[in-house]
Amino acid sequence: MEIKLWEPPHFPFSTANVRRTHRRASLKLPFPSTTWRLVAHSSMSGSDPTATTIEAPQSQSVKPIYVPTPPNRDLRTPHSGYHFDGSARKFFEGWYFKVSIPERRQSFCFMYSVESPAFTKPLTPLELAQYGPRFTGVGAQILGADDKYICQYSPESQYFWGSRHELMLGNTFVAKQNLKPPNKEVPPEEFDKRVLEGFQVTPLWHQGFICDDGRSNYVETVKTARWEYSTRPVYGWGDVGSTQKSTAGWLAAFPVFEPHWQICMAGGLSTGWIEWDGERIEFENAPSYSEKNWGGAFPRKWFWVQCNVFEGASGEIALTAAGGLRQIPGITENFENAALIGVHYGGKFYEFVPWNGFVNWEIAPWGYWFMSADNGRYVVELEAKTEDPGTHIACSNSRSWPFPSLSYWSVSSDMAALVSWREVHGLTLGRARRQLLQPLAVLLDYPLT
Repeated sequence: MEIKLWEPPHFPFSTANVRRTHRRASLKLPFPSTTWRLVAHSSMSGSDPTATTIEAPQSQSVKPIYVPTPPNRDLRTPHSGYHFDGSARKFFEGWYFKVSIPERRQSFCFMYSVESPAFTKPLTPLELAQYGPRFTGVGAQILGADDKYICQYSPESQYFWGSRHELMLGNTFVAKQNLKPPNKEVPPEEFDKRVLEGFQVTPLWHQGFICDDGRSNYVETVKTARWEYSTRPVYGWGDVGSTQKSTAGWLAAFPVFEPHWQICMAGGLSTGWIEWDGERIEFENAPSYSEKNWGGAFPRKWFWVQCNVFEGASGEIALTAAGGLRQIPGITENFENAALIGVHYGGKFYEFVPWNGFVNWEIAPWGYWFMSADNGRYVVELEAKTEDPGTHIACSNSRSWPFPSLSYWSVSSDMAALVSWREVHGLTLGRARRQLLQPLAVLLDYPLT
């Protein structure tokens, strides 16, 4: 099972309905409950466990089909667009895209970030005196097969672009000779013609080529990575066919509650290929996911669980659970805990957040995570363990400028996990119950600082 993490969540709401326990939380329900203890896997194995089993390529190579992003597409979430407002305030925006390949028990996690975009180059001495120190530039990271890693970073951001209204962005690290870098979504052939090193990503298409810049001597790296795949979104953040939701609720509109967090695609199916460590890995209808953060800086601490690969399940299921310690507005440094759990299943969205119920959790600095939540109609529990030590990746943090802080990112093949899901109707015995009990491929994070 995989345990990974990247971007921290943001929860701009009060913790009045959030309780953190120092021992394992328990939900005392007035009816017997059933739970299953399962061994989680990073991918599915055996015979056809889900409706989205990934089959190995046969005689013909996989060829993803490019489709331009339509206006007002279905499943577009609030806050999908680029949030930079042009001001000189401290600001970052980061994006996370994951593709899981169950038949190989591997995932590829693409992470992009832009820092201080008001300054497209490192600050001059005059700007430093006027604005103070700022970390500038654009970064692209991938944590991929066999827990190997690649990072390319530039302190300049003049060739970064992002759509104001849609999940579309890109950057050119190195352009082809005498050709202008793109500043919007372009067809794949045009991108390849104009960009030597860089990337572009939309809700429906993702391609790029990057080279490791040698800064990551604490982890095993690959020299280059190239990829090209299409995606069919299945879930945004809400019921299919309905207006999609802001992950952090209506308070996400206020800049004082930063950093913000938005899940852009809780689940999708991707088809294409990735060239990684000398191997071309092809996939069809591979489970995929995307989200983003933006604001002044990351939370001080966080943990994060995300999965859209379940053994023995039928149809599309997506689980996201997270919690963090984030700063609240004020003249002094005040922090609060907050958490949520979200499940998409059968076209429906089941939300567990402080404003509709209770969320409890217990976590160790590393290796053990337990969460439970009750929204008045449904109850869910999640427990995960690992003995893997974790892998470090770069993560922006205002307290460690100009050097990114390091956060745990671990991949494990033997994590034990238990997930139980019950439906509650009324307060009488004999109520209807639904069990969603599956092993997980989980993303978990806890920062070192």
